[in-house]
Amino acid sequence: DAVGSVYLFFPPGDMPEERDLKNVVSGLPLRLSSQFRLTYTMILNISRVEAMRVEDVMRRSFSEARTDRGSSVRDVLKESDTQMKALESQLAEFSAMKPLHEDLARMSTITESIDAQIMGSKDGLATGRVVLVKANAFSLRPAVIIRGPKKAPAVKLGFQMPGAKPATKASNADLRVCVLFGGPAAVGSPFLSREPIESAGAKLTSTGFQYELRDVSSKDVAHITKAKLQFDIREMVPIRGDPREEDVNKFLKNFNELLSTTDILTAAHPVSDLKVNNIDFQELYLTRATLLHDVAMQPLLGSDSLRDAFELLRMQEEISSKVQGLKYVASDESLELLPEYGMRLNVLKSLQYIADDHTIQLKGRAACEVNTCESLVLVEMISENVLRDLSAAQVAALMSTLICQEKTQVAVSIPEGLGKPVEELKKVAENLGNVQRQCGLLISPVDYPATVVNVNLLEVVRLV
Repeated sequence: DAVGSVYLFFPPGDMPEERDLKNVVSGLPLRLSSQFRLTYTMILNISRVEAMRVEDVMRRSFSEARTDRGSSVRDVLKESDTQMKALESQLAEFSAMKPLHEDLARMSTITESIDAQIMGSKDGLATGRVVLVKANAFSLRPAVIIRGPKKAPAVKLGFQMPGAKPATKASNADLRVCVLFGGPAAVGSPFLSREPIESAGAKLTSTGFQYELRDVSSKDVAHITKAKLQFDIREMVPIRGDPREEDVNKFLKNFNELLSTTDILTAAHPVSDLKVNNIDFQELYLTRATLLHDVAMQPLLGSDSLRDAFELLRMQEEISSKVQGLKYVASDESLELLPEYGMRLNVLKSLQYIADDHTIQLKGRAACEVNTCESLVLVEMISENVLRDLSAAQVAALMSTLICQEKTQVAVSIPEGLGKPVEELKKVAENLGNVQRQCGLLISPVDYPATVVNVNLLEVVRLV
């Protein structure tokens, strides 16, 4: 039913307090926790059945109920597969644009990695520096920094007082840039478009230049060139309002002339220009410059179909990422108990209960028949001949140590003739603890014998 009704009936004179009733009706429910546990006996018994796997048993347990691996996951995977096939058919005509998309994506990733070092360079993003910025998801445009970072880059101090918060300065500073999209008067760069493009903030000057003044993050800077443009900062960044049209025209004319005489693909040197001596940074920085050169050589860079192609490629990446996540959720690798299962399986292999090809060995078949105690301890005790020279009564008494769970405050005396076997049994349990610890299980070899060997019934069983 969509709505359930609860009726509470109480005998006359036995009405509970209001607090208790409120807790029953609107209190938090008890949290259910799974009691499912992996045991060596269970692993061995399941491994003997060809049509069953331990992973399947774990998946059906209540401990995995919180993870939805049922029909809903399969339905989403099926739907995603249909979407992927539809996208692949649409992307067939844009297959030549995929390398360009991959290069731009990798450039963006590298920019994220080296952003902190670039912001730490005094000359890297200084006023007047010519850069390439991301105009949108699929194009780069030349720009001049007309106002450098507002704030200093993040600098972690080497010493901190105990308990103090790490002292850092602001990390992502905003830059004011003049982006040149192109226009009829623009020449000299593969990143310029002579035809005006659609952009919300772009303006077309009377002299034939399309530009935009915008604030960008340092992560939007895809390339730092060696070139710098000299200009009067007071003209392009006035105290009040926007710059005058004549000042903008003069600035854009000088910028266009600089682009026509300068190789914009020549990156500023990481050491001599940016003053960054980090080797890892230099390698990534030069890799980004190489990728930019490949991007500039792409004949499809100015294609009108880039917007549609890149949008389809973005959707394909999102769906592919979702499918990979769902496949992981539906796979054995996501099982919560899988790491423990691997450790316990290694224990069984190291003790020769299971062969490398998962064939059950003699000791494993013997352990399968033990259900009342820790099977490995009993089998190892037998294989180590701990029961040699013991009478039937002594064997029964020694076996009681493996099943007794009662605790007592009275000191238990070890009957005559059982002192050495008990010590040997504890030694066997300690060795098992060592093996399990070496295989990664959180078991203390020192404490493990006390959890599997209990001598409280030892004397009682021997007397019976």
